[in-house]
Amino acid sequence: MSTLEERIAAALVDDVKSPDVAALIAETEAAITDADTNAKAERIKGLDLLASPDAIDAREEMQAAEFARDRLQAALPRLQKRHCEVVAAEEFEHWLPRREAVKARRDALAAKLGDLYVPFINEAIPLLLEVEEADAEVRRVNAEAPQDAAGMHLHSVEEEARGGEIGRLHNLQIMKDLRLPSWEASSVPLWPPHHPIDPTLFMPMVSGDRRRYSGEWWKVKEEEAQAWREQAARETAEREAKALENYHGPRWWQGERA
Repeated sequence: MSTLEERIAAALVDDVKSPDVAALIAETEAAITDADTNAKAERIKGLDLLASPDAIDAREEMQAAEFARDRLQAALPRLQKRHCEVVAAEEFEHWLPRREAVKARRDALAAKLGDLYVPFINEAIPLLLEVEEADAEVRRVNAEAPQDAAGMHLHSVEEEARGGEIGRLHNLQIMKDLRLPSWEASSVPLWPPHHPIDPTLFMPMVSGDRRRYSGEWWKVKEEEAQAWREQAARETAEREAKALENYHGPRWWQGERA
């Protein structure tokens, strides 16, 4: 039967299971405790002239006991390191098949996603841009509808695709909430598209000519001044015409005298 030291040496170089190494570590720790107790006893005995009358034999036995303890103590850290290595190797061996299975599924889905997404965005983005443009036209037409057009307002493209009023009632907004990242490395999404900020969106919501809040505000002022002058001239002419019509005094051109 192999000694403890022989089994420790074999465990440091041969293939071994982690439970076997763990059991060997526990056995080694117990052996170190026993060897330390024996070394202390041999030292006490070796220093006793009556118990060990032969000094040479006493020193050899004391040194042998201490050597056996120190030998096991030196082997323990290497055995513990070996246990960590075996555990790591076993964990890797257990993990690797799962990793390969997940990788195979991942690769298949990655290929499928690429095959699906790239053609999808190539068709979807132009369609979404057309839908956005059509929705803008729908809003303009609805805003310009006369009073006689009650009940004739148009639904947006998405609302119509979802069933008209049903789509409106459920507040379904793919056009608003959809986000499509670029397939290539880019921080800019393909959808929604970038739109320059319209300054008029931040202007006061007042009726009237929008040029008042643009670089053409002076044109509005000139047009208003001209309109005021024309209105004043019309009013003056109307007053004069009315005054002449109602005047019954002397008319010198008809030979009347006061």
